[in-house]
Amino acid sequence: MDSKPVIHQAYQSFLGLIRLVHKYGLKRMEASCQRALKGHSFNFKTIEQILANNMDQAYPDPPKNYTVPENPTARGAENYSE
Repeated sequence: MDSKPVIHQAYQSFLGLIRLVHKYGLKRMEASCQRALKGHSFNFKTIEQILANNMDQAYPDPPKNYTVPENPTARGAENYSE
């Protein structure tokens, strides 16, 4: 409510979010809010666009596990000791 200069404007955004819950459902609304928070943009228009474009249903990026591949020709630490 503190983000708008007039409390009525903040209340209208809140009512808009409630309408989106009725239109798209609570589960999708929650997913779209989480996605908006990742992008640091959390206004009504952003949430509405995420829901309209089904971006809340996109799969999240899988965690990347980077490992160094085995290399039989690589020398170990013992080759560099004095």
